[in-house]
Amino acid sequence: MALDRARAEEAEVLGEVRDMGAHGRVAHFKDPQQNTIQLFRLRPSSAANQLSG
Repeated sequence: MALDRARAEEAEVLGEVRDMGAHGRVAHFKDPQQNTIQLFRLRPSSAANQLSG
């Protein structure tokens, strides 16, 4: 998972992972070179959940 990899690579977490409801989740980091990184995970649609279940 990208979030775990960013932490393993010593990226600094800026705040907490934010749940944006039906949209998904977002996390903000700074890498060791001080570049800002934003990771976004799209929440699966309910239609996709029905197809896989």
